[in-house]
Amino acid sequence: MRTFEKSAGIVERKVRDTHILVPLEGSGTAVIDSLYTLNETAGFIWCRAVAGAAEPAIADEVSATFDVERTRARTDVRTILNDLVRIGALREKRRSP
Repeated sequence: MRTFEKSAGIVERKVRDTHILVPLEGSGTAVIDSLYTLNETAGFIWCRAVAGAAEPAIADEVSATFDVERTRARTDVRTILNDLVRIGALREKRRSP
């Protein structure tokens, strides 16, 4: 069961209903000069992940909130979380032994 935390190298701002992620550090200016915008669903997933919710719980909440089938919600949540990790916005928390 994966849980996440916000990366120290990212700043988030919310403008109206849009979440904007701004990298503060990274490899090369292409990363630093980037801005990432999250739509309503991705913003919801971001907020839940940063709050410490586990991936399955986030998928259940997405399914209920956005009236999406659970299977589709699980797939979409996994994709978005993986993308947020890939761009350095989230880090997967390590499990304690």
